[in-house]
This record gives sequence, structure tokens and C-alpha cells, in this order.
Amino acid sequence: TADITPKALTVSGVTAASKVYDQGTNATVDTSGAVYTGLIGGDVVNVSTTGAFTDKNVANGKTVNLSSSYIGADVGNYSITSQATTTADITPKALTVSGVTAANKVYDQGTGATVSTAGAVYTGLIGGDVVSVSATGSFTDKNVANGKTVNLSSSYTGADVGNYTITNQATTTADITPKALTVSGVTAANKVYDQGTGATVSTAGAVYAGLIGGDVVTVSATGVFTDKNAANGKTVNLSSSYTGADVGNYTITNQATTTADITPKALTVSGVTAANKVYDQGTGAMVNSTGAVYTGLIGGDVVTVSATGAFTDKNVANGKTVNLISSYAGADVGNYAITNQATATADITPKALSISGISAANKVYDQGTGATVNTTGAVYTGLIGGDA
Repeated sequence: TADITPKALTVSGVTAASKVYDQGTNATVDTSGAVYTGLIGGDVVNVSTTGAFTDKNVANGKTVNLSSSYIGADVGNYSITSQATTTADITPKALTVSGVTAANKVYDQGTGATVSTAGAVYTGLIGGDVVSVSATGSFTDKNVANGKTVNLSSSYTGADVGNYTITNQATTTADITPKALTVSGVTAANKVYDQGTGATVSTAGAVYAGLIGGDVVTVSATGVFTDKNAANGKTVNLSSSYTGADVGNYTITNQATTTADITPKALTVSGVTAANKVYDQGTGAMVNSTGAVYTGLIGGDVVTVSATGAFTDKNVANGKTVNLISSYAGADVGNYAITNQATATADITPKALSISGISAANKVYDQGTGATVNTTGAVYTGLIGGDA
């Protein structure tokens, strides 16, 4: 008797295929290229092998641990040294991120955007894996508009982030809404009554409450008084328009009104006359204002004068001063500062006076012509009572 002992047989040449990350360690093994070192020609030994990566994570040249079994008519005749390992790659899995949003904001002169990743969608992420996105955003420019592009910059963390090739979400959209801006400090100049309602407006002292430093918004304004009439502190209604590089970035509350005075226009009255009269012991004068001249009166305005007059005394003279007292009426009288005509001139002519009733006494001839006259009975026809 004698023993036939197994012959040594070493197996090599088993390979494993690279794979895309799938969260598992299973490897696809190929034994078609197996090399059986020590196998005698004509003998039949075949290897069957499974493989497992050392871990699930992405890397190149990863070790694949092999588990082999053997079949064939001659398998029992060999002491087989199995191939323990091979290598293969686990390549990253494609992962696309979307659903990152940016919040609308009120214009603030900057391009920074507030970004939320709370609704991020990870297309391609395998259940149970942990990948998280963090993102910052910047509007394309500072100006107000709806649906503006926000450019995103993303970074990723998580236990499994290295196992994915990530396609970032490049952009999202959000609105920059106008900032509130309130304009005040527009003034109107006082003016002399001119029959119109136009006002001269100044925006030199305009105040822009809410305007961000460095931004350019400029107001232009016109103004109209509520009516043409003279008064202090009259309302001036303003109409405003705006220019400037940043005007579109603001919602502007106009200054609706301001106040200013319309002062009365100078008006000088002349041409009032007084009638001559016969002495009547009084100073009253008959005054005529039909020929009155209104120097400074604007065409179409209505101002009328009424006047009374009194001579400086009762006595007869030519060109005597008549002191005038005037009052005014008319729709527009309140719009003028009136300089009165103070005086006129007229004559007081003598009153006719007839004297009778003077008598002479009889006398005895005395060779002369002298007569004794008696005026005690004189009659003054036309003499006003009280005059001497």
C-alpha cells in the first residue's frame, strides 16, 4: 500500500469589476481569467468565487475579499491555495441637488440673499445615506425687480458626502421689493397777488426719509395755490416727479402740500373829484368817483371806490382842499393793499345876499345933502341864519 497525496494547486487571476457606489459592499467577480498554477493538463478543476469590498465607500483600487469554492472531476486530487483578494474601484454616484430657495427682500443697496436649504431635494441619494447642503446666495445686482436670479454657492457635509459626485443647484429666483421713501421739506415761495394760482416751488431743502446713503433720488415739483386770493399760510398743492440712478428702487410717498402767503398787490386810487358849491355855511362836499383811476389793478379784477368829502372849512375860496374818506367794494378788494386818494380840490363860491329895509330920516333944509340913515330895519335876503 501507499498514499497518493494531493498535489499543490494555487489559484490566481480572479478579478472584480469596478462599480458605482450603491451603499453595498458586494462585488461582481469574474473567474474567466483564473490561472490554476500546478494543475496537470487534462485534469478538471474549476473555481467559483464571490467577493466583497472591505467597505461601501468610494475609492480607487479597493481591496475585494474573495471567497472561493471548487468543483470538477479532479478537485479532490489537489490541495488548493485560494486567491484571497483582488482590487476594484467604487466610483461616486451621481447626485443632483435642487429645491434650494432664496427669500424675497426689501431693497437694501446690497446683493446678499437669505438662502434656505430646508426644502433641498437630493436626486440620486440612496435612502439612509447622509448628505447635507449648505448654501449662500447673491442677487445678480442690487436693483428692485421680481423673479431676479440668485446665484448660489454650495458646500456639502455628511457621513456619505464622499460617495457622490454632486451637481450643484446653480441658481434660484427671488424678488427685491422697493424700499419705502417719504419726501418732505419741499417749500413754496410767498408771492404778491397776481390773479393766478401758480406757485414757485423749491426742492433745495427736500428731505428723503428712508433713502440709503449713496443712493441718488431727486425730486422735482410744481405747485398750485388752492385759489388766487390773498391770504397768509395758504395751502399749495404739490405735483412731484422723481429722477436719479436709484429711483426705481423706492416706493415714494410724495409730499402732498406746503404753505405760502399771497400778499396783497399795491393799488393806488386817484381821479376822485369834488364838486364846486355855493357857500352854505357847511363843509360837506359832493364827491364823484365815476372817474376813479385804479393804478395797479389787474384787468378783469373788480374793485370799486365809494368816497365822501369835507372841505377844510366853510369859507369861500377857490381850489379849496376837500379831505376824502374812501371805502372799497368788489369781488377782488381783498387782494389789494390800497393807497387812498387823500384829497381833492373844489371851490366854495359866495352866496348871493340882497340887503333892503334901510331908511333915511326927514330933515329941515340945512343947505346940505347929508341924510341921517337908519339900518335898524335892514333886511338881509339870502343871509344864512347864524352868519353875521
